[in-house]
Amino acid sequence: MAKQFQQKQYQQQAFQGIKTKKYQLDIKDYTKIAMRGTLRKLWWVFLISIAIILPGLYWFKALPWLVGVSALLTSAYVLLMWAFFRNMNTLPQGKMLFEKVFYMFDNQGLKVMIKENEGMDLKYEMIKSVQKDASGYTFFLTPVQFFKVPFSVFTSENDQKLAEAMMRRRKMID
Repeated sequence: MAKQFQQKQYQQQAFQGIKTKKYQLDIKDYTKIAMRGTLRKLWWVFLISIAIILPGLYWFKALPWLVGVSALLTSAYVLLMWAFFRNMNTLPQGKMLFEKVFYMFDNQGLKVMIKENEGMDLKYEMIKSVQKDASGYTFFLTPVQFFKVPFSVFTSENDQKLAEAMMRRRKMID
């Protein structure tokens, strides 16, 4: 038993980086961030809708159904996206996004850990972008796959500043 404790203590000492407290992403936050990211990426879909609506408004008596059909299809598209994101936690591929995890920052990358010995490594090259807002950082792998790291999970303000300095060095945030 003492030997196991020494090994675990050694592993913790070997890690040179920042370890956060545990955090679980809320489905409402996920839906809001994913919808915003997807709508930013697929903004051109609304141009198609406008291109269909404008002739319907110009020739209103000739094509009145164009306005209704275009508005209906655009609304259905947004509603289906919202339903998909809202139910992402029920899909096997999305389970990892909603588990209670802690993060470990180091020079090689970001480690998303469920337990001390179970998790995944994300190299900084895999992270497409990082957004900093009033509540924390959001690491985007794709517009719908991301990790939210709120400021409250950092154990101290120095850890938060060090993590931000690592991201600035890699030109992930401005």
